[in-house]
Parts: sequence; C-alpha cells; structure tokens
Amino acid sequence: MKILTRSEIIEFSTPPHFDYLVRRELFALTSWSRKVVHSLHTPANKIGFMLQLGYFIYTGRFFLVETFHSKDIQYICRFLQIGFSGDLKEHYPERTEDRHRQQILEQLGFASYGMNPGATKAVEEEIQFLCSRQIKPRMQFYAVVEYLRENRIEVPGYTTIVQLITDGFYQYETALIDQFEQNMTTRDRKLLDDLVKKSRKGNEKVDPYAR
Repeated sequence: MKILTRSEIIEFSTPPHFDYLVRRELFALTSWSRKVVHSLHTPANKIGFMLQLGYFIYTGRFFLVETFHSKDIQYICRFLQIGFSGDLKEHYPERTEDRHRQQILEQLGFASYGMNPGATKAVEEEIQFLCSRQIKPRMQFYAVVEYLRENRIEVPGYTTIVQLITDGFYQYETALIDQFEQNMTTRDRKLLDDLVKKSRKGNEKVDPYAR
C-alpha cells in the first residue's frame, strides 16, 4: 500500500532541519544528559547520543545515523568543545547506538515499539478503530503517529507503520465479510446467487454470426 509520496517518505525518514535558536534549546544539557555525555569516552559517542536525544525529543522517533545533519554535528562539536572529523556512522558503534536509544526511552518514559507487545497491540487496536471510522490511509498514517506520541510510544519507521495500516485494513475487511456471512439468511444467499448468475449471463459475449 502506497500512502505517502516519495518526497514525503524522505522527509519523514530524515531528521528535521533546525535553526540556531531551536538547536540551542533542543540540544541543551540537563543534569541527566550531562552525566551521560561526561561518561562517554569518544567524540563520536558524545555526538551520537546528543543528536539521538534531541531528535527524539522533537519527533518521538529515532533516525539512521547516516541521515544526521552535518550542521547539527558541527553545532554539537562547538557546544561540547570537541573535535571530530570523518563519518559518524563509522565511529559510532551500533551496540552503543542501541544502548543510547534504550537509555533515552527509559529516561523520557517512552515504551519501545519493537520490544513492547503491549504497545504494539495498542497501536493495532487504534488502527482498527480508524478503519471502522473509514479514515483514509493517508490520514490514518498521521493519526497513528500522533497517537503514538500522545501515548508515549516510540514512533517506528515508515515501512512499519504502512504495514500496520495494511494489515489493519485487511483484518477489518475480513471481519466485515465474516459478519455479513453470519447474518445472511437462506433467502439472502439465494438472492445473492441469482444476482451473480444474472451478472455472469449479462457479461457473456454475443456472437454476431450465430444463427
């Protein structure tokens, strides 16, 4: 199922662009984050942690390291007065990245979407509700993102949300068909069969040369 345009998908999957004032507020250190940063030994780990934290506070989700903006990296370097050059992805280990994500989720009181069955079930139920209200997929997408943030659940990636909505539509349609069949009487079934037969007969091609 295609829900967003290509440009919208890229926008959703990339950290927002900030001006200086937003950066100064978003990447400010609290007592907790200052302790974490001071405990990290490499510039890449300090930068990676601060960017993940700031991006998550702003959007409710995590992003791939390769999408981190160079201007944000430069700002963190100036703010922490550290030097760094090279590819952040090469110097920021995935294991450390994952550990930082868990620390951020726990500190901010968010449930991890992929690791929390209760969170997954809550989202699936919300999608079923949206389907019952006949909300279009595009509107559902943004409604799901808003629901996740309001309920302090990590927002997963675009593909995951689309798959959830696709599965939700299928389950809702299946439930409607099952309910329809259960409520059909014998007379209803006969009338439906007759309509199908008439429809098929009307669609039969007529041979103009037949005599």
